[in-house]
Amino acid sequence: PCMTQQHLPPCVDLVQRKFGFHTNNNDIQEDVDEDEVSKQQQMRSTSTETIIRISICVLCGCVSVLVPNFVYVISFFGCLCVSLISFVYPPIAHIRCLLKLRLRRRMSPSSSSSSSLSIQHFVVDAMVLPIGFISCIFTSYLTFQTMMGQMKTSLT
Repeated sequence: PCMTQQHLPPCVDLVQRKFGFHTNNNDIQEDVDEDEVSKQQQMRSTSTETIIRISICVLCGCVSVLVPNFVYVISFFGCLCVSLISFVYPPIAHIRCLLKLRLRRRMSPSSSSSSSLSIQHFVVDAMVLPIGFISCIFTSYLTFQTMMGQMKTSLT
C-alpha cells in the first residue's frame, strides 16, 4: 500500500477512529504469534480502510451530483467560516487569555507586572472584534448576493 497510517486523509482517519476500525501495529502483544496476528490485522485493516475510502468517495460523489448548485453552498459556508476564523476568533481568544492572565495575577501576591499593557491589549481587541463581526456579515452578504445572481443566470 502506498499510504501508511501517518498519511491517511483526515476524514478517513476520523471515520476509522469513530467506528473503532483504527488499528495500530504497535499494539500487538508480543506473547502471541506475531506473524499470524500481524497478517490477520493487516488484512482486516486494509479491507476496512478500502471500504471506508470507497464509501466516502461514493458519498461525496452522490452529494455533488444529487444536490443542485452544491458549489454555491460550499462557497457560502467557506466564506462564513474563513471570516469567522480570521477576524472574530483571534480577538475573542486573546481576550480570554488576557482575562485568565489577569485572574492569575490577582491570585498571586507577588505580581509586580504592569496591568496597563493588558488593558491596552483588551481595548485593541475590543475595537477589532466589532470590525471582525462587521466584515464577517458583509462578506457573507456579498457572497450570498453573488450566489443568488449566479443561480438566477444559470436557471435562465
